Amino acid sequence: MERRAGWWWLVLALVLLAGMPAGAWQDAKETWGKLRTSRFKIPLPDNNYVNDYADLLRPTDVTYLRTRLERLERQTGVEMTVVTVKSVAALGAKNVEELALDFFNSWGVGNRKRNDGLLVLVSREDRRMRIETGSGWGTALARDLQNTINSHFAPHFKKEKYSDGIVAGVDQLCTIISRPVPYTDRPWFKPAVVAVVILVLAAVGVSMVTTGEGGWGYLVVSGIVQFLMLVLAVLLSNSHRRHRRYGWSSSSWGGSSSSSGSSWGGSSSSSSRSSSGSFGGGSSSGRGGASGGW
Repeated sequence: MERRAGWWWLVLALVLLAGMPAGAWQDAKETWGKLRTSRFKIPLPDNNYVNDYADLLRPTDVTYLRTRLERLERQTGVEMTVVTVKSVAALGAKNVEELALDFFNSWGVGNRKRNDGLLVLVSREDRRMRIETGSGWGTALARDLQNTINSHFAPHFKKEKYSDGIVAGVDQLCTIISRPVPYTDRPWFKPAVVAVVILVLAAVGVSMVTTGEGGWGYLVVSGIVQFLMLVLAVLLSNSHRRHRRYGWSSSSWGGSSSSSGSSWGGSSSSSSRSSSGSFGGGSSSGRGGASGGW
């Protein structure tokens, strides 16, 4: 009977593997490959958004966070995942920084091309946490991440209210990712240059109307006007892209494909990924995140 039961388990496993979509199978294969080369004892993720290995979260908050982070991904294309552990030593690491980096790169958090993922790691016994970011962010989020740790995560953690702190911190991170860059973050000289170009165009236009310029002089002035209009268009275009640095919309990225590492826009694709624990193949250099204790 025991031998027959063993065969049934083997048959069931083969059936499940055969029915797995090609993209999911490829994702699982890549994840297993990364886990084999990870520095520490990184487990296979059960979910894309929350993996509470230290049992710090209330069940209702786990549900809330998964819904919140799935919505963030659907609206902005950015994937964020939360991981809790009892201690870094239990997984073979010395500190939260190196463990968070290994989690991030072993799982491949974020989009493969944009490297825009975020990973929140909380270690209960070490009383330390780390927010790791994909290399595509550079250091753009560093100050905001540090402020979020100090003002949203740590105050709750000091009172041993881990679930409340994680919810408050993740909510703030979602707000940061979804917002546009403040106007004051743009280069100060761009508005000045735009204003000068507009004034010059206005002056040239008035001069042409009042003096009735023609011939070669008209062609020269016309060429200058067209050049200034081109400069103005470039400045406004760059300003628009800068303004959308954080507030990416899902429509900006087109369709989605987890196996190719392109956009994650559709809700159906994010639902299948969340249940299978497959990520988009992103990576981190470990230079743009933030750490803190309580």
